[in-house]
Amino acid sequence: MTSRTPLSTLLPRRGRPVVALVALVGLVGLPLLAAVVVDLDGAWLIGLGLGVVLTVQAVLLGALHGVVGRLAVNDRHVGAGTDTVVTLLKARTDGLRESVEKNAIRTTDLVRGAVSDSAKAERAELHRVRASTLDEVQKMLTAENVGTTRQTQALLQLFDAVRIERPLPGLSGFAASPDLLLHLVDLLRTRRPATVLEFGSGSSTLLMGLVAKQYGLPTRIISVDHDAYYGGQTQRTLEEAGVADVAEVRIAPLVDSPVPGHEPQWYDAAAIGDLPPIDLMIVDGPPGSGGPEARYPAFPVMRDRLAPGALVLMDDYDRSDERITGERWAESEPGATIERVDLYKGLGVLRMP
Repeated sequence: MTSRTPLSTLLPRRGRPVVALVALVGLVGLPLLAAVVVDLDGAWLIGLGLGVVLTVQAVLLGALHGVVGRLAVNDRHVGAGTDTVVTLLKARTDGLRESVEKNAIRTTDLVRGAVSDSAKAERAELHRVRASTLDEVQKMLTAENVGTTRQTQALLQLFDAVRIERPLPGLSGFAASPDLLLHLVDLLRTRRPATVLEFGSGSSTLLMGLVAKQYGLPTRIISVDHDAYYGGQTQRTLEEAGVADVAEVRIAPLVDSPVPGHEPQWYDAAAIGDLPPIDLMIVDGPPGSGGPEARYPAFPVMRDRLAPGALVLMDDYDRSDERITGERWAESEPGATIERVDLYKGLGVLRMP
């Protein structure tokens, strides 16, 4: 039986640590380096393949060095043919060494190229994100400056149109914006509605009462609020301003919606069951936090009380829920149209036929 010599016995003892180090770097280091540095799917497989090549060649190189060494030691026992064998093996050894060196250089170039390409791509992406961010910030600042200027102008025009002798409630956050208040003042002065119904009381209730009083309009304003505390505050403000005879607040707690299939609660309709035909309806409540399309019931519940040609205003029309609600209103009423007025928070205007 022919005996087989383990490959490990052919490796010189001094060369074994070097081969082990090459194997560790090739089989572990290169895959990790490729996976971390090269931004490609499966990059670690490329590194592992190169590592296997380097390891195999290193083992063969070490083994051939061992064979050459043994042949050189036993040269006097082998005979004249030994020189030829040694020369051939040395040539093969030199060829393997050159191949290993070339693969090492190629691997280094690949890694460096990947690092360079990755760095270039990251720098380009960073530059793109930076430019985009600066552009968005500039747009936001410009829009904010334009918005602030428009609201300031609307407030000044509001003071010119209406004599305000007492401090107004806050005109930010959930309250009506100055440009909406100015729009309401213009509507009351031009359309002279007999009855205005408002869902959600506040500064708008006071301003409309002042306009009706100061311009001698035949207008009655009824504002509905679900919160007894805030509704009571608005009512006291109306009384202190001397307009309680033309404007009032009615408290209507939120109850189960009267519209089938509509889950969010809505105002108790019993509080407004005695109203005459409505010429102008302003929908700014209940709060949107009550659920999806919380303000939807206003139109179907009050539809039969709207006068011919009435206007229905939806504040916060730039919010998706309010926009969807307004579009549903218009679709449900033949001949009705809805449009957006460019105000601070957007205003939807539904025109009845």
